[in-house]
Amino acid sequence: MAEAGRMTAQALAARSGVAAASARARFLLLMDHSLELVELVGSDGVIMGVSSAISALAGYDPAELVGQSYKDIIHPDDCASAAAAFASVLASGRAGPITLRYRRKDGTWRTVEVTARNSLEDPAANAIIVLTRDVTEQLQAEVSLATANSELHRLSQQLLVTQDAERAHLARELHDDLGQVLVGLRLSMESRLRSAGASVPDTAVQDWIRLLSEAQEHVRDLTRSFRPPALDEHGLGAALRAHVDRVRDASGQDIRIALGEDLGGVPRPIEVTCFRIVQEALTNALKHSGARHFQVRVHRVAQSLHVTVTDDGHGFDVATTAATALGSGCVGLLSMRERAALVGGSFDIQSSAAHGTQIHASLPCSPSTS
Repeated sequence: MAEAGRMTAQALAARSGVAAASARARFLLLMDHSLELVELVGSDGVIMGVSSAISALAGYDPAELVGQSYKDIIHPDDCASAAAAFASVLASGRAGPITLRYRRKDGTWRTVEVTARNSLEDPAANAIIVLTRDVTEQLQAEVSLATANSELHRLSQQLLVTQDAERAHLARELHDDLGQVLVGLRLSMESRLRSAGASVPDTAVQDWIRLLSEAQEHVRDLTRSFRPPALDEHGLGAALRAHVDRVRDASGQDIRIALGEDLGGVPRPIEVTCFRIVQEALTNALKHSGARHFQVRVHRVAQSLHVTVTDDGHGFDVATTAATALGSGCVGLLSMRERAALVGGSFDIQSSAAHGTQIHASLPCSPSTS
């Protein structure tokens, strides 16, 4: 009788195990329609069932994970927090959400958000139900957005700094140069008018003409600082060649320029942006690179104007320089990037000790950008 009782108990246990497995299978079949990964985990931490979403998330066949510990697919650095959450769900019935790194079959890692509920007493599951949601792209997007916002903030600050510097420069130019010329002219004229006799000597008139010519020259210089007259008078290609010629003559450096044949019809904002990027890039390279050779290349590809300035100097760490540019007062790189962004273009810097520095901007030059 005792032997028969043991056999009956074993049969009942086996039947109960089959029933529980069947219930879990039905539960997982229903969960296959969920976008989230569903895992059924026993009180010992062993995975008892996995929904088919595991294939998209981690590349496994569901059967491959059955019988493994949940810790086998968790990043080692995250196992402690996962174990704490597992203890919490056993004690209080719920845990999460917590963020973990989940190992894919190919060995790479995905970041997931996990919540768990204790359903060990529920016949439909007889397990701890773990819901796992892949948040890798979401977190990457948040990081990218934070980086973009930080860059936007830095560029906005740089714009204010640049505007203040330009205003201060104009104020100095107007006061120190043009202002002094006009004051001198006024004093000279007043002195002559107060002197005896109605006639004005030819030498005084010549002095006034000279002072007026100086004032006109200062005005032309200030105008040129806003928009190079050569752009309006001769077009982008001629303006770039004239600028490179002036810089070459003044510096004595080997500066070469290669221009595409089709630079006509470029919208005015793009012309100015192109000219200023070349201007700033050459200034920076001559000042900091220690290079012996420089090249400017501007050409058109479809609806984009490509601007490239290269040198064979000692190079620099682009990320570090960009991060510290504003604080150190070296705003040239940020200024070029900002100019490109303002017209809807892109800007990139490649630099190394072995190959020097290349600055490249791609500017839209379709009629809509005019």
